[in-house]
Amino acid sequence: MNVCLLTIILVLFLATPADARADKSPYSDTVRIVAESQNLRVIHFHDWTESTSEARDQMMRTDQDPFTTSNTYSYLECSDKSSGKVLFRRPCPALHAIEISKDERFIVGISNIKYQNPYQLVVFSSTGDLLKKRHVASSEARLTSDQLEHLARAYPMQFAKLKEHHRVYVSGDNYFIDFDAVESSEKAWDYLIAYMVENHLSENFNESVTNSIVWYYANKPEMILNYSGTELVSISLLDPEKQRFVIQMNE
Repeated sequence: MNVCLLTIILVLFLATPADARADKSPYSDTVRIVAESQNLRVIHFHDWTESTSEARDQMMRTDQDPFTTSNTYSYLECSDKSSGKVLFRRPCPALHAIEISKDERFIVGISNIKYQNPYQLVVFSSTGDLLKKRHVASSEARLTSDQLEHLARAYPMQFAKLKEHHRVYVSGDNYFIDFDAVESSEKAWDYLIAYMVENHLSENFNESVTNSIVWYYANKPEMILNYSGTELVSISLLDPEKQRFVIQMNE
């Protein structure tokens, strides 16, 4: 086999997560989820069928922001159980599970949907304020501060895009870059792929090529909200292998 061709195949193999699985067709479900606490009822609905594909395509081609009024295919609605009054209704990403905090101040939504879904974690206040949004991938690039400075200096447009989409995280002395938002045809992707590691939150995340990112134990995530006084500081849940990991609110 030609040495050049063999090298290309090897690079593509290394750039693909080990557990990546091919998808027969794009995700296309319609889902309605209801969660209740003592005083609140929260409903999530999303429609990922062909009827909404054009609107979703437009969102992904432009700002990748599912929280605007142009999102007519997915929402989160919170209402008062006793009166039925709607407290808020907000556009949001496609979700698979909802948790209402025990003090009823926060609503957390999680999702394993990857296809045309820029965020897999959202946190809203019970008054409808979006407090956190997070994309999740099975792999990231681990950089030192010097390597991060090089990324910002050599590829300013791509770095700005990563920052805009909240894809740069700090853990200890390292920076972790979720570079899913970078096109593989761009030189920044070539730079980042050389530093690819498993997600720093857990080594047990895996994803399919197109549809799903499996990052929590779907049967029972056992979500825990952690506080410092009255401030929500982190969210803890089980990964697919039932190992607990933590996501900081201010990461």
